[in-house]
Amino acid sequence: MKIPAPLSIVLVAAVVALITSALLHSFVARSEQRICDLQAALDVQTDVVAPFLRKFHLGSGVSVQADTFSAFLDGQVRSGKISAADAKAILAALAAAGQGEPVLTPRGWIMPVIAKGN
Repeated sequence: MKIPAPLSIVLVAAVVALITSALLHSFVARSEQRICDLQAALDVQTDVVAPFLRKFHLGSGVSVQADTFSAFLDGQVRSGKISAADAKAILAALAAAGQGEPVLTPRGWIMPVIAKGN
């Protein structure tokens, strides 16, 4: 059985439209997830990290020679700028947020998802 040419064109166009729609839906879903991830990281940055750094006058941490935020906090505890309880509290808040610890960038301590976006 031979399929008429106009029907073949319609079938090919329908397949192309379905594939395009699936690809577009996938792209939109990834974009929406990225936006949700960035919003969550921004919330932690502005509600947890920034207020903590401001409260203890720690600046952005750019001049610090620490590899991790935990090491940065340990150094601040050793220098007497913050108490061990304050360090534990910020680490607990970060753990509860589930976004990981801030990473040191040229701009200071930034949540990893935000740092990846730069």
